[in-house]
Amino acid sequence: MTIQIFTLCEFAQTANGKTTIVGTFNHISPTAFPFMMPDLFVVLKLSFDKSVDNSLSITLREKGGPDIVTTGAQPIKISVTDGREAIHDIVLRINQVVFQKPGDYEVVFKIGKEEYQTNLYVDAIK
Repeated sequence: MTIQIFTLCEFAQTANGKTTIVGTFNHISPTAFPFMMPDLFVVLKLSFDKSVDNSLSITLREKGGPDIVTTGAQPIKISVTDGREAIHDIVLRINQVVFQKPGDYEVVFKIGKEEYQTNLYVDAIK
């Protein structure tokens, strides 16, 4: 498996084999805490060169801290045929995420026993 895209953004959608990603970021600067972010999208574009029958999860957490949001384990079944790679897009919309304090956060993508993460830095405006 190859991760072609793993990003956070303001909006994303997949339609007709195309993914639209708007406003990617890895840093936000709220004016006050707790801060409620109305929408946070996580986008993954995965390429598989062999068939997969496993589970995946996506988790937002403070680094070294408890989970804020998690999808829990979800089944994923990908079939590769005719020697062509299989492309799988994931668009996850998280509504009303509350950040209690500034800090370093991470979004963790787990498939089977493999984990990947991208950072989200939350800083207070001074």
